[in-house]
Amino acid sequence: FRSQAEALRVFFGKSEGKSNFVVTSGTGSGKTETFLFPILLELAMEATTWNSQRAPHQWWNTQPPTWGAIRSGESRLPGVRTLLLYPTNALVEDQMVRLRKSIRSINGLLKQRPVWFGRYTSSTPGSGDLPTRANLDEVRRRAAEIQEMCQEYDDFALSKPEIVDQLVDPRNGEMVTRWDMVSHAPDILVTNYSMLSAMMMRDLEIPLFEQTKTWLASDSRNRFNIVVDELHLYRGTQGSEVAMILRNLLQRLGIANRPDKIRFLSKIGRAHV
Repeated sequence: FRSQAEALRVFFGKSEGKSNFVVTSGTGSGKTETFLFPILLELAMEATTWNSQRAPHQWWNTQPPTWGAIRSGESRLPGVRTLLLYPTNALVEDQMVRLRKSIRSINGLLKQRPVWFGRYTSSTPGSGDLPTRANLDEVRRRAAEIQEMCQEYDDFALSKPEIVDQLVDPRNGEMVTRWDMVSHAPDILVTNYSMLSAMMMRDLEIPLFEQTKTWLASDSRNRFNIVVDELHLYRGTQGSEVAMILRNLLQRLGIANRPDKIRFLSKIGRAHV
């Protein structure tokens, strides 16, 4: 669609302050792809500059199950490149299928330079502190769940490959537990504004924000993308609350006064304009 092509031109534009955009178009016109295409293309371009990375550490298959960060063998800088902010968990789920399909395709081309995404909501497993010997039972439970996910994916990949994008595969680009995402921040973080607010008030998630801050400062070209879905919903008190959350986030990342380090992307259905 023309809107998708224009979004790519704006996103990669050279003019300072002119790489932000809001897409307004009708239902079924590919609004989601207007922001997915640019952020995935930018991420894939960055990945080509990385050295080859070690294979993911499948800690859930260790005997006995012992947690160790899935990306512990990587040499490249972790950090959230894009924040996908949704108003509800239901809308998060709807977009996960497209994201899985795209990232699995990209990783198939990049080979040993995988990109990662993760959904961080109230239902994301691995709450509490990082695993220690004191909570081995929790590690075993999560390991059993992830083993079931992998087995389900493998079974359907053989019998019904057309639906596998609806299934989680932690071996190929999707981070499942909070533990793994805190240890090595995903390149694309999918969440809602309530969870984002909670994350910024807890000690557990401090490494996730610090890693992102370090990555942003590591290269003048690095920019933080914020995708706000269904922008028309953020009005009145709710809109003010979300605005304050985002301001706090930008301060935490050290880019509150650096418009050159931030890009805002959003979409609105034409009926709401």
